[in-house]
Amino acid sequence: MAVLYPVSGGFYTYSTRFIDPSWGFAMGWNYVFQWAIVLPLELVVAGFTVGYWNPDINVAVWITVFLLAIVIINVFGVLGFAEEEFWASIIKLAAVIIFMLIGLILGKLENFIMGDQND
Repeated sequence: MAVLYPVSGGFYTYSTRFIDPSWGFAMGWNYVFQWAIVLPLELVVAGFTVGYWNPDINVAVWITVFLLAIVIINVFGVLGFAEEEFWASIIKLAAVIIFMLIGLILGKLENFIMGDQND
């Protein structure tokens, strides 16, 4: 649809064009309200998650740190988002490889200590 009918605007512009202008208006405002609720929720959950390992630091500090990180990434626009996604994917890939190696090492170590149980 985006190739056939390119428009300037968000995804709700298509519903304004193809369904009804009031539907597109409501869809746009629903999207705004959704992010007005989801973003603070995710900040609080991230703060609680990190606060689990550091109970001495107030949760508000972690919320502020994560909010500043989001604001800084958004200040740089698409380039900042792409750079953050690149480094986050590198970290995730490294974590998966490390966990696989740990699993292999521990599995082989268990077979060495316990012996092969498939006799």
